[in-house]
Amino acid sequence: MSRESWKDDDLEADIENLKRYFIGERAAEYKHMNPEMRLELIKSGTLSRIVYHFKKGSFAVLPGYSMNQGRRKNFEHEYRLTRRIRQNGYCYVPVITFWEYIGDRALFIQKLRGEGDAEELAVEFNLEYFLVGSEGHWGVYRTYDSEVMDCGLDLRIVDVDVDFYRYCQIQKKKAWLREQLKNIQEKHEKLDSHQEKTVAGLRRRLEDLEKVEEELLC
Repeated sequence: MSRESWKDDDLEADIENLKRYFIGERAAEYKHMNPEMRLELIKSGTLSRIVYHFKKGSFAVLPGYSMNQGRRKNFEHEYRLTRRIRQNGYCYVPVITFWEYIGDRALFIQKLRGEGDAEELAVEFNLEYFLVGSEGHWGVYRTYDSEVMDCGLDLRIVDVDVDFYRYCQIQKKKAWLREQLKNIQEKHEKLDSHQEKTVAGLRRRLEDLEKVEEELLC
Protein backbone atom coordinates (compact mmCIF):
# COMPACT_ATOMS: atom_id res chain seq x y z
CA MET A 1 0.00 0.00 0.00
CA SER A 2 1.43 3.39 -1.00
CA ARG A 3 1.83 6.22 1.50
CA GLU A 4 -0.52 8.35 -0.61
CA SER A 5 -3.38 5.86 -0.38
CA TRP A 6 -2.96 5.14 3.35
CA LYS A 7 -5.28 6.99 5.70
CA ASP A 8 -6.01 6.46 9.39
CA ASP A 9 -9.75 6.98 9.84
CA ASP A 10 -9.30 7.75 13.53
CA LEU A 11 -6.50 10.29 13.08
CA GLU A 12 -8.74 13.37 12.92
CA ALA A 13 -10.72 12.23 15.95
CA ASP A 14 -7.51 11.67 17.90
CA ILE A 15 -6.30 15.18 17.04
CA GLU A 16 -9.60 16.72 18.13
CA ASN A 17 -9.48 14.84 21.43
CA LEU A 18 -5.92 16.01 21.96
CA LYS A 19 -6.95 19.62 21.33
CA ARG A 20 -9.81 19.33 23.82
CA TYR A 21 -7.43 17.87 26.40
CA PHE A 22 -5.01 20.78 26.13
CA ILE A 23 -7.81 23.37 26.14
CA GLY A 24 -9.35 21.78 29.22
CA GLU A 25 -5.99 21.56 30.95
CA ARG A 26 -5.25 25.23 30.18
CA ALA A 27 -8.69 26.27 31.49
CA ALA A 28 -8.11 24.36 34.73
CA GLU A 29 -4.74 26.08 35.18
CA TYR A 30 -6.38 29.46 34.53
CA LYS A 31 -9.01 28.88 37.23
CA HIS A 32 -6.32 28.20 39.84
CA MET A 33 -4.23 31.27 38.98
CA ASN A 34 -4.21 34.21 41.36
CA PRO A 35 -5.70 37.49 40.00
CA GLU A 36 -2.27 38.99 39.24
CA MET A 37 -1.23 36.00 37.14
CA ARG A 38 -4.55 36.01 35.29
CA LEU A 39 -4.13 39.70 34.53
CA GLU A 40 -0.61 39.16 33.20
CA LEU A 41 -1.83 36.28 31.01
CA ILE A 42 -4.63 38.41 29.56
CA LYS A 43 -2.27 41.35 28.97
CA SER A 44 0.26 39.07 27.28
CA GLY A 45 -2.38 37.73 24.88
CA THR A 46 -3.70 41.22 24.16
CA LEU A 47 -0.24 42.60 23.41
CA SER A 48 0.45 39.64 21.12
CA ARG A 49 -2.68 40.48 19.11
CA ILE A 50 -1.62 44.13 18.91
CA VAL A 51 1.79 43.10 17.54
CA TYR A 52 0.09 40.90 14.95
CA HIS A 53 -2.27 43.66 13.75
CA PHE A 54 0.61 46.17 13.78
CA LYS A 55 2.77 43.98 11.54
CA LYS A 56 0.13 42.42 9.31
CA GLY A 57 -2.78 44.86 9.04
CA SER A 58 -3.87 48.49 9.02
CA PHE A 59 -4.33 50.38 12.27
CA ALA A 60 -4.76 53.73 13.99
CA VAL A 61 -3.75 55.14 17.35
CA LEU A 62 -5.80 57.96 18.83
CA PRO A 63 -4.68 59.92 21.91
CA GLY A 64 -6.94 59.51 24.90
CA TYR A 65 -5.29 61.78 27.44
CA SER A 66 -4.62 65.51 27.66
CA MET A 67 -2.24 66.98 30.21
CA ASN A 68 -4.50 70.03 30.46
CA GLN A 69 -7.31 67.99 32.03
CA GLY A 70 -7.64 65.91 35.17
CA ARG A 71 -7.91 62.13 35.23
CA ARG A 72 -11.71 62.14 35.53
CA LYS A 73 -12.32 64.41 32.52
CA ASN A 74 -9.74 62.53 30.48
CA PHE A 75 -11.36 59.17 31.20
CA GLU A 76 -14.84 60.55 30.48
CA HIS A 77 -13.64 61.97 27.16
CA GLU A 78 -11.80 58.78 26.24
CA TYR A 79 -14.83 56.66 27.13
CA ARG A 80 -17.05 58.71 24.79
CA LEU A 81 -14.42 58.16 22.09
CA THR A 82 -14.50 54.38 22.63
CA ARG A 83 -18.27 54.33 22.17
CA ARG A 84 -17.94 56.19 18.87
CA ILE A 85 -15.20 53.77 17.75
CA ARG A 86 -17.56 50.87 18.46
CA GLN A 87 -20.40 52.59 16.59
CA ASN A 88 -18.10 52.92 13.60
CA GLY A 89 -17.57 49.15 13.62
CA TYR A 90 -14.04 48.96 15.01
CA CYS A 91 -12.36 47.11 17.85
CA TYR A 92 -9.90 48.94 20.09
CA VAL A 93 -7.44 48.30 22.91
CA PRO A 94 -6.57 50.97 25.53
CA VAL A 95 -2.79 51.15 25.70
CA ILE A 96 0.12 52.96 27.35
CA THR A 97 2.37 54.43 24.62
CA PHE A 98 5.42 56.61 24.13
CA TRP A 99 4.71 57.99 20.65
CA GLU A 100 5.58 61.66 20.45
CA TYR A 101 2.46 63.82 19.96
CA ILE A 102 0.14 60.91 20.89
CA GLY A 103 0.78 60.92 24.64
CA ASP A 104 0.88 58.30 27.37
CA ARG A 105 -2.65 56.92 27.10
CA ALA A 106 -4.15 56.03 23.75
CA LEU A 107 -6.51 53.72 21.88
CA PHE A 108 -5.12 51.23 19.37
CA ILE A 109 -7.71 50.60 16.63
CA GLN A 110 -7.46 47.38 14.64
CA LYS A 111 -8.24 46.75 10.96
CA LEU A 112 -8.62 50.39 9.93
CA ARG A 113 -10.61 50.60 6.70
CA GLY A 114 -9.26 54.00 5.65
CA GLU A 115 -7.18 56.88 6.98
CA GLY A 116 -10.20 59.17 6.71
CA ASP A 117 -11.98 57.23 9.45
CA ALA A 118 -9.25 58.04 11.96
CA GLU A 119 -9.12 61.68 10.88
CA GLU A 120 -12.89 62.07 11.24
CA LEU A 121 -12.73 60.74 14.79
CA ALA A 122 -9.83 63.08 15.57
CA VAL A 123 -11.82 66.09 14.29
CA GLU A 124 -15.03 65.05 16.08
CA PHE A 125 -13.28 64.63 19.43
CA ASN A 126 -10.98 67.62 19.07
CA LEU A 127 -7.79 65.56 19.04
CA GLU A 128 -4.77 67.53 17.93
CA TYR A 129 -2.95 64.52 16.42
CA PHE A 130 -3.69 61.02 15.19
CA LEU A 131 -1.61 58.08 13.97
CA VAL A 132 -2.38 55.72 11.10
CA GLY A 133 -0.32 52.89 9.72
CA SER A 134 -0.17 49.65 7.78
CA GLU A 135 2.07 46.58 8.03
CA GLY A 136 4.38 48.19 10.56
CA HIS A 137 4.75 51.57 8.81
CA TRP A 138 3.10 54.49 10.59
CA GLY A 139 2.79 58.25 10.50
CA VAL A 140 1.58 60.80 13.03
CA TYR A 141 -0.51 63.59 11.48
CA ARG A 142 -1.68 66.95 12.75
CA THR A 143 -5.45 66.80 12.56
CA TYR A 144 -6.41 70.11 10.97
CA ASP A 145 -3.86 70.36 8.16
CA SER A 146 -2.69 66.70 7.83
CA GLU A 147 0.95 67.71 8.24
CA VAL A 148 3.21 64.71 8.95
CA MET A 149 4.72 65.21 12.41
CA ASP A 150 6.57 61.91 12.76
CA CYS A 151 6.89 58.52 11.08
CA GLY A 152 8.60 55.21 11.68
CA LEU A 153 8.54 51.43 11.88
CA ASP A 154 8.77 50.73 15.61
CA LEU A 155 5.88 49.75 17.85
CA ARG A 156 5.83 52.25 20.72
CA ILE A 157 3.38 50.54 23.03
CA VAL A 158 4.47 49.76 26.59
CA ASP A 159 1.45 47.99 28.06
CA VAL A 160 -2.30 47.60 28.15
CA ASP A 161 -4.03 50.48 29.98
CA VAL A 162 -5.63 48.40 32.73
CA ASP A 163 -6.93 51.42 34.67
CA PHE A 164 -8.93 52.72 31.74
CA TYR A 165 -10.18 49.22 30.91
CA ARG A 166 -11.50 48.94 34.49
CA TYR A 167 -13.09 52.37 34.17
CA CYS A 168 -14.94 51.20 31.03
CA GLN A 169 -16.19 48.07 32.78
CA ILE A 170 -17.47 50.18 35.69
CA GLN A 171 -19.35 52.52 33.33
CA LYS A 172 -21.01 49.60 31.53
CA LYS A 173 -22.06 47.97 34.80
CA LYS A 174 -23.38 51.26 36.21
CA ALA A 175 -25.44 51.81 33.06
CA TRP A 176 -26.89 48.30 33.34
CA LEU A 177 -27.82 48.78 37.03
CA ARG A 178 -29.49 52.13 36.31
CA GLU A 179 -31.47 50.56 33.49
CA GLN A 180 -32.68 47.82 35.84
CA LEU A 181 -33.76 50.40 38.41
CA LYS A 182 -35.54 52.44 35.77
CA ASN A 183 -37.41 49.40 34.44
CA ILE A 184 -38.65 48.39 37.89
CA GLN A 185 -39.76 51.91 38.82
CA GLU A 186 -41.54 52.48 35.50
CA LYS A 187 -43.45 49.19 35.64
CA HIS A 188 -44.65 49.47 39.24
CA GLU A 189 -46.26 52.50 40.84
CA LYS A 190 -45.99 50.84 44.23
CA LEU A 191 -43.33 48.27 45.04
CA ASP A 192 -43.98 45.14 47.06
CA SER A 193 -41.48 43.92 49.67
CA HIS A 194 -39.59 41.71 47.19
CA GLN A 195 -39.26 44.56 44.67
CA GLU A 196 -38.12 46.94 47.40
CA LYS A 197 -35.35 44.50 48.35
CA THR A 198 -34.34 44.20 44.71
CA VAL A 199 -34.20 47.98 44.31
CA ALA A 200 -32.21 48.36 47.53
CA GLY A 201 -29.75 45.71 46.34
CA LEU A 202 -29.30 47.40 42.97
CA ARG A 203 -28.68 50.75 44.65
CA ARG A 204 -26.08 49.23 46.98
CA ARG A 205 -24.26 47.71 44.04
CA LEU A 206 -24.37 51.05 42.26
CA GLU A 207 -22.94 52.83 45.32
CA ASP A 208 -20.18 50.22 45.62
CA LEU A 209 -19.21 50.73 41.99
CA GLU A 210 -19.13 54.50 42.47
CA LYS A 211 -16.75 54.06 45.40
CA VAL A 212 -14.46 51.87 43.31
CA GLU A 213 -14.61 54.47 40.53
CA GLU A 214 -13.64 57.26 42.95
CA GLU A 215 -10.63 55.25 44.12
CA LEU A 216 -9.62 54.63 40.52
CA LEU A 217 -9.83 58.32 39.62
CA CYS A 218 -7.89 59.59 42.63
